[in-house]
Amino acid sequence: MEPPGFFSLLARLFSTGGDIGPALAPKLEKSGTENGMRPRVRTREASSRRRLVEIRRNTIPFYEERGWRLDGDVLKGHYRTKKRSVAGAIENPFTKGSKYYIVNPPKQLLQGPHGACFTKMRDNEYSVHFSTRPKDVNTGIRTIEHLILEVLS
Repeated sequence: MEPPGFFSLLARLFSTGGDIGPALAPKLEKSGTENGMRPRVRTREASSRRRLVEIRRNTIPFYEERGWRLDGDVLKGHYRTKKRSVAGAIENPFTKGSKYYIVNPPKQLLQGPHGACFTKMRDNEYSVHFSTRPKDVNTGIRTIEHLILEVLS
């Protein structure tokens, strides 16, 4: 006999005042419990053949993953978001005095809430000012990408 579906079981509960009958009640077996009965529980045996999968942390720096390349003491690449990619550069990227630049940024970025953080240098090149200096190049790139995505969404 196939067990009843959820809705038929629910209808039976309401029609019988909560008595589901012996066919659907859990099977009981004798045990050392106080009343001598306990529900029978089926357990699946755990597989003795478990494979451990080693997951290694990515050791490639974020800026390299994003395609940024070192040219002398300038890191060149693109700030990439799902909406747009914008060219940029970072002078002295691995020192505390690193300077971030963005080329031809979206107008929304310059006119948005963080517009004051961008200073025009020449033609379409702007320097980026941070209120809190990024701890490293990767954080600086992510921050600028986040700002671009924020104004384009």
